[in-house]
Amino acid sequence: MPAQALDISRRDAILAAALALFDADGYAVTTMSAVQRAARASTGSLYHHFPSKAHLAAELQVRALTDYRDGLLTALGNGDADDAEGGVRAVVHFHLRWVTDNLDRARLLYTLHDPQVSELAAERIEAVNTVLFDDVGSWYERQRSSGRVRDVPIHVLSSVWIGPAQEIGRTHLTRQYDPAGVLEFADDLATAAWHALRA
Repeated sequence: MPAQALDISRRDAILAAALALFDADGYAVTTMSAVQRAARASTGSLYHHFPSKAHLAAELQVRALTDYRDGLLTALGNGDADDAEGGVRAVVHFHLRWVTDNLDRARLLYTLHDPQVSELAAERIEAVNTVLFDDVGSWYERQRSSGRVRDVPIHVLSSVWIGPAQEIGRTHLTRQYDPAGVLEFADDLATAAWHALRA
């Protein structure tokens, strides 16, 4: 195996170990030594890839958000371009499915609010969000200009569209409810979003 592939594999193993520990024990309690042991990495390898625990968490947040963005845009683009209702519903369903399928990464995004992690991830998260909001905004503007949806300012759109789905996801993750229960309300939340946005 080429050295570059081994390097990527080692990096991914370190990230996977860190995510599992952050999810099981919490970010504050997890140490770099624990990550090193769980990843079976040398100290040099760990610190070569990630100088601190905050660097690990920042990378995990960016990767999780990028995966979420890519999945959401795929869900939005999979349907008929003229089907505003289908697009609105698809995004709500995608959001809830992503949370239930990615509990560890969803918890990391919803619950980790460390200033150092935020600072390290800020520029890359802004870039991920710019693509997300630009693409969703363009899709929504096409629907609005065709008279299918209401005129809702872009800075309000996500709150109206997936705000309730985000809140139920957050509630299930942080209060230790059965996360699968989130999906019980997917159709109701999708209907509510459509009713709020349709023209």
